[in-house]
Amino acid sequence: MEDWLEKPKTVLRWSGLKARPNHAGHLIGIGELAESGTGITIPGFTLQIEVKAPCDVARCLYLFSIMHQQAGDRRRAYQLEVSPAGKRTHNGDDQPIHGPHEHVDDDVFAVSDLAVKCENWSGALYWFFTRTHIEPFEIPDPNRDGL
Repeated sequence: MEDWLEKPKTVLRWSGLKARPNHAGHLIGIGELAESGTGITIPGFTLQIEVKAPCDVARCLYLFSIMHQQAGDRRRAYQLEVSPAGKRTHNGDDQPIHGPHEHVDDDVFAVSDLAVKCENWSGALYWFFTRTHIEPFEIPDPNRDGL
C-alpha cells in the first residue's frame, strides 16, 4: 500500500449523506482528510462515500473512496466497492472480479472479508476505515435509517 494510505487520518467537515442532484436515488457524502493528532488537512485528499440506488439491499453498490486532486485533475486514489458477491464488478486483465473489491491507485484486488457485503453497512464501513487508517465515525446506514 502507498505510504500516504498507511498514515493515521481523520475526517473534517463531513457533509453527511445527501441526495446527489444529478442521479435520482443516489446519496453522496464528502469530507476533508487530515492528519490524526494535528488536524492539519492533507492537501488534495478528500473522503467521498457514495450509495447508489438499489432495487433492494442485496443489490447494493457502495463506493467508499479517497479522492486526490492535483493540478486540476481529480482521481480515485483508493476505493472500496461493495456489491453482491455474485455480481461481475470489474473486468480485470487476467480474470474478472465478482463482488467486493478495492482499487489502490491503478491496482485492483478482490475483497473476501465476510464483513464486506451489502447486508452489513457498518461492517463494510469499519473495514474501509481500518484499511485506510481513517479514525472511524458514525455514518448512518442508508438502508435502515431512511436517508
